Amino acid sequence: MAGGLLNAAAGALLMTRTVDAVRGRVLAALTGSGRAFSIVALVLGGLAGSALGARTTFVVTGGSSVLAAVVLAAALRSRLRRVPDVSPAAKDSVQAVPTH
Repeated sequence: MAGGLLNAAAGALLMTRTVDAVRGRVLAALTGSGRAFSIVALVLGGLAGSALGARTTFVVTGGSSVLAAVVLAAALRSRLRRVPDVSPAAKDSVQAVPTH
C-alpha cells in the first residue's frame, strides 16, 4: 500500500513541478534510480539477514527508515516551499530547457 501512495505522490509532483520539455527525462531518472536501488536493497538485505538474523535486520532497517523519513521531511519542508509553480497557468512564462 505504501508503494502505491508513494507512486501517486511522486507522479503528482512530477506532473505539476516539471516542465513539459524535460518531463520524460525526469520520469526515466526517477524510475531507473528506483529500480536500481531496489536491486541494491535486495542484496544488502540478504547480506544483513545472513549476518545479523532476520529479526535484527528488520528492526535496524525499520528504525533507520523512520529516522531517514524524519530527517528528510525536515530538510525538504523548507525546500518545497521555495519550488516555483509550473502549473498550466504559469507554464506560459517558463522557458523550456534546451536539449543537446
